[in-house]
Amino acid sequence: MATFPLTAVRRRPLGAGLLFAFVAVAGGLDQRHADAQPAIRLPDRAYPTIVSLLAAGRASDGLSALESGLADRAPDAWPVEALALRATLLGAAGRPAEAAVAWTAVGALEPSLTDFAERSAVTSLLAANQPERASDRLFRLSDGNPARREADLLIQVAAAYRRANQPEMAARHYRDVLNATTGRSPQADAATLGLAAALEALGLGTAALEQYHRVQVTHADSLTYVTARTAERRLAATLDRLPIAFSAVEYSTLTARLADASRFSEALDLMEEWLGSSREPSEIETIEAAIVDTLFRGRRNAEAMARADRFIARFPASPRVPDVRLIQFRLHVREGRTEQVRARGYEMWRGRIPDASRAHRRSAGLLLGAYLVSVGEVGAGLAVYREVYAESTTADQRRDILWRAGVTALRDGQLDRAAVNLRALMRLAPDGDLALLGSYWLGVVEFELGHRDTAAGLMLDLVERAPYSYYGVQAASTYVRLINPGGAADVDRRLRPKSSFPSLSLPPSALTSPLYRAASVLARAGLDEPAAAFARRLADAFRREPGVTLLAARAAAAAGQHHLVLGLLDRHFRESLDRPVENLPDDFLALAYPRAHWDALVAAGRRTNVDPLLLASIMRQESRYEAPVRSVAGAVGLFQMMPYTAEALAIADGMPIPDETDLKQPAVSASLGALLLARLLEQFAGAVAPVAASYNAGEDLVEIWWRAMGHAPEPMFVDSIPYAETRTYVRRVLANYYAYQRIYAE
Repeated sequence: MATFPLTAVRRRPLGAGLLFAFVAVAGGLDQRHADAQPAIRLPDRAYPTIVSLLAAGRASDGLSALESGLADRAPDAWPVEALALRATLLGAAGRPAEAAVAWTAVGALEPSLTDFAERSAVTSLLAANQPERASDRLFRLSDGNPARREADLLIQVAAAYRRANQPEMAARHYRDVLNATTGRSPQADAATLGLAAALEALGLGTAALEQYHRVQVTHADSLTYVTARTAERRLAATLDRLPIAFSAVEYSTLTARLADASRFSEALDLMEEWLGSSREPSEIETIEAAIVDTLFRGRRNAEAMARADRFIARFPASPRVPDVRLIQFRLHVREGRTEQVRARGYEMWRGRIPDASRAHRRSAGLLLGAYLVSVGEVGAGLAVYREVYAESTTADQRRDILWRAGVTALRDGQLDRAAVNLRALMRLAPDGDLALLGSYWLGVVEFELGHRDTAAGLMLDLVERAPYSYYGVQAASTYVRLINPGGAADVDRRLRPKSSFPSLSLPPSALTSPLYRAASVLARAGLDEPAAAFARRLADAFRREPGVTLLAARAAAAAGQHHLVLGLLDRHFRESLDRPVENLPDDFLALAYPRAHWDALVAAGRRTNVDPLLLASIMRQESRYEAPVRSVAGAVGLFQMMPYTAEALAIADGMPIPDETDLKQPAVSASLGALLLARLLEQFAGAVAPVAASYNAGEDLVEIWWRAMGHAPEPMFVDSIPYAETRTYVRRVLANYYAYQRIYAE
């Protein structure tokens, strides 16, 4: 009897073999494309050559070319798109005062662009160091209340007054913003920091200190806290004063918020400061426990373990001891210390930690079982799962154990037990990814038990339900390779489109909207980003119109805002993203899976021998194609590099050490991402699943899991990863890779 290939581990890059079900299967992917809605896009650029000069940093040359090309017309007879392009070129060419005048002409000629042109004129006046004129213009634009309508511009005006050495005017504008702002916001952060600096420039040191202290407590962005704390300490030292003390409530709130924002060092510094000022024993106990947790979350493993030991020795009767013990157990798991994992895990799970709650025990039991399985102690892991299942009280808890136990029993060769668990799981009606996982693994088990027809039905049903999901691709491949080697046509039939892309149009009310008019003018001018912004506003105004949403998605793609495209497509086109559809617009799949920053990916891929499509798949998951993004944990750029990781990679490759600004450059981020992936691909002999897992969880830990798997197939490795976050990450990266290969196979 043919068996599931537990000896056929994939140790090479995903290539033709993994695309078998989606490329070699005849016709199944042959969605017929028909751009049936060519008009559902903004107009083409009227002056593409000049826009190219602007993009290349040759604004003066572009301005000369534009004026030369329209020399036969009087300026007041120029098309409005030409005027908008000229205003942009003037600003880029270092002539901001003229740009402000030009934008005034645009606003006067085109009512749909009046506010946009006025904002652009204000920005130009600020670039020309004319804050008084910018302020007057802004007050007219906002009907005398810019703090409510144009707070971002008002902050820029205030900053311009500071640069012009007019701190009193700057402070007045910052206060206007703060008086109109409620709650935490980036605008409130910027205005408070600016006000503090203006007060300091006015010689009002005490008032400035109060503002620096205030914004630390009220910050919206953790970087604001860091900036304000540094400034407060500098100013306090200058004034020969101590910084303003926080209250216990403020300490508690701030340390929690900083830790949640992954500002672990800052949170720990503040906790130590709080600890030094506290005299209440219960408060000291609370702080010490929080320090252990923060050290753990910040991956300062040795310090976390030492501080945990110190806490238990100092507060042996504390109700927080079970929390600290659980952290110690998780530290051992993180470091792959199997002997200690067994000792700590069973200690917690078997109830030998006084005051440990049911939640503590279950958390330890689940992680203990998953860890034992991941390092190859499959029987021991199954035994833990059996015990945890016996104490499960809800359907969700039972589902969670049943899938784990089913996959683990299959890995251990206990087919009957695997079947019992997975059939029970499906009777509990799981949804989402768990339903797909259950169908796939039950199909594998049924095949192993000799129930070929049942297995075939489960696999083909999964292909039809979710063909582009991770499990849908695995099901198609498994069916053709194992269950019915001659059954490519069966998969093909399940992959045939069951529906057609909707026939779309733009409603007359959208076509006559000022938003559509503004977007169209700016698109003809080649100003893609503001054109896309107006298109998104139009889509928000017509949320029930899929044609308008597609227009906005195309405009965002033209502006390189691919992260926004994904949200727009998800609004109306989920079915077309999830399964084959007839009459798909010819650009639809490229909108959903763009070759964003492609030149950078190709160059990095050639240099490191890494598939650019794999780079795109990682990039999609890490940053959604957004180059300047910075995570709360401090990871930066397309490939979400931590600065210390980027530094190590750069040194090893002989590159200049990048700073945060460098990491936001697509070429730099792609180069570093490719270097890391190349190293991981070599470490794991070309297998992409452990490479993706390493990108998320670290290669040292993944190496342990990978070695323990022996020759098990990729899906078994993926679903034996003990961390839920990493399992999900790997499935999504692989699903991205399948999609990129499917779309761009040629």
